[in-house]
Amino acid sequence: MIVNADARKIEEKIAPTPAQSRCLAVIREYVERNSCAPTFEEICGFTGLAMGTVAKHIDGLEARGWISRTPRRMRSIVLTDHCPACGRPLK
Repeated sequence: MIVNADARKIEEKIAPTPAQSRCLAVIREYVERNSCAPTFEEICGFTGLAMGTVAKHIDGLEARGWISRTPRRMRSIVLTDHCPACGRPLK
């Protein structure tokens, strides 16, 4: 059976939960303004969530395909719909 690659990508990107959407919005806005990803501490400050809660939501966003990141590196969050080199939205 042949599976359409575009359909597979859509299936992989499961909609984020409301709390994950809040974190994702903070990440998007921060990247647009600063051309780099926010730290977990900065996401905590913008959302009012605890560090463990933010970490859980970031893990969820990564598992759902909305972001990618490099383990143990600060500011390594990359939006999967943004260019890794410059952070600009892909069209």
